[in-house]
Amino acid sequence: MVAVDILDELAEMLAKANPRQVLNFKPAPQNLKELEGLLLKKSAGQLTYAEERELDKYVLIENVLGLAKARAYQILQNEPLHP
Repeated sequence: MVAVDILDELAEMLAKANPRQVLNFKPAPQNLKELEGLLLKKSAGQLTYAEERELDKYVLIENVLGLAKARAYQILQNEPLHP
């Protein structure tokens, strides 16, 4: 399932606590392809209940990732410059 796969990727990356990794994180291409399919089905009004729940999970993940990226950006902006 796309949301679960993205969540696993995000959890692994965040566990390493590296702001640059947070900023550079992108879901795997196969997950993005599945997401695109869900969005197309939604626009056509053809989502099943399970697919709608899966899309809801993706939206939650996107919100969390957006916050994580904003915080990572702030951390990097506050790092001292090294000569």
